Amino acid sequence: MKKYSMKLLIIAILGIILIGCGKFTIDGEDGEKTTIDVGDLKDGKVNVEVEGADGEEGGMNIESDEEGNMTMKIKTDEGEFESKSGEGTEIPEGFPTDFPIPDSAALQMATTTTENEITSYSVAFTFTEDPESVYNKVKEYAEDKALEISMESISEMDEDKTYMLGAGESSSDSPEYFQFNIFASDENTGSVIYGLPTNK
Repeated sequence: MKKYSMKLLIIAILGIILIGCGKFTIDGEDGEKTTIDVGDLKDGKVNVEVEGADGEEGGMNIESDEEGNMTMKIKTDEGEFESKSGEGTEIPEGFPTDFPIPDSAALQMATTTTENEITSYSVAFTFTEDPESVYNKVKEYAEDKALEISMESISEMDEDKTYMLGAGESSSDSPEYFQFNIFASDENTGSVIYGLPTNK
């Protein structure tokens, strides 16, 4: 169902938006049914529901506003995904509150993915603090939490610097890990992916 769902969602949404229909259902070759509703498209809403031949349900919901903020949620039989972008983006609920995101951070995107009993949070942002200072704070955070550092790298090319730090363990019974990246240029950008057990 997952492969079918993803392909059909992309094709169907693009097609429906272009022709401007309200709501209809597409029957798949293997018994899947995909219902697409763009009746509220003028309000920035698109809803897609997928029902597999075996009764499994999933779908996608997109909402956007006049300020350019967008929320997208996808649910399949293998997990859930939620993405938020725009100026109104906030740190996802469940992301470790003590992680040293820079005070000046302006969030560009935040996602939450739940799959195989692990929830991973991804945050992308711009910031104005000294990149090396931010990197060192994140490294200290890993050390304070006794998360083993698995990868660290600082490289430079044409006066731009890239910082990468990986810490923690993703394959244990109680996984906790993160991957942190900084690209220091005219505008400093950073991103972090943090994984935790879903029920933690």
